[in-house]
Amino acid sequence: MHFQPGGAERLDFFVPMIKIDEEQRLVYLRAAREEPDRAREVMDYASAVPQFEAWSAEQLRNSGGLSKGNIRAMHRRDSASGVVREMKFHDLDKAVDLCIYVSDDQDWRKCLTGTYTGASIGGGYLRKWNDPNLPGHTRYTPRIEEISLVDRPCITSARIAELVKVDGTVTTLTLHGRARTFAEIWTPAPPTFAQLWNKAA
Repeated sequence: MHFQPGGAERLDFFVPMIKIDEEQRLVYLRAAREEPDRAREVMDYASAVPQFEAWSAEQLRNSGGLSKGNIRAMHRRDSASGVVREMKFHDLDKAVDLCIYVSDDQDWRKCLTGTYTGASIGGGYLRKWNDPNLPGHTRYTPRIEEISLVDRPCITSARIAELVKVDGTVTTLTLHGRARTFAEIWTPAPPTFAQLWNKAA
């Protein structure tokens, strides 16, 4: 989660790539799961499923049946990197999986070189409440707006994804990405020391 200008709360969480199919240009992701994150927040699976379904259904209508979800690059509103081909709900795991087709050539090359390390789900909160089973944690119902391919790993070390080559062989792909700078995490730009001092005075 991060804050937009004006103090608006915005949901934005990272999900790593699991598998890449080179021949079909497909990327597989575990998009969301009901489990505590580092911000002590928990996505409520039961109320999140209808939001994923509504987001997908709207895109399916708008695309004439060609897309089950809009895929961007780096949360740029002027980008169209691909589409969601499949969405699966796992009630036992309380998880949502996606299969993404990457149509943009440049973005696909970034997937194959490990530059993009996963996807970031952008949107907002429809509802937030204290988790009765996890003291100090907040449960939420997400509002899904878009999913972007991104180069920022949730950890700074490199990770691995399964890569299915065109010839059918299976190998591993190192996902490099890059660590976010403080200025990127704090949007808009962080206040200066003088600004903070004057505000506290």
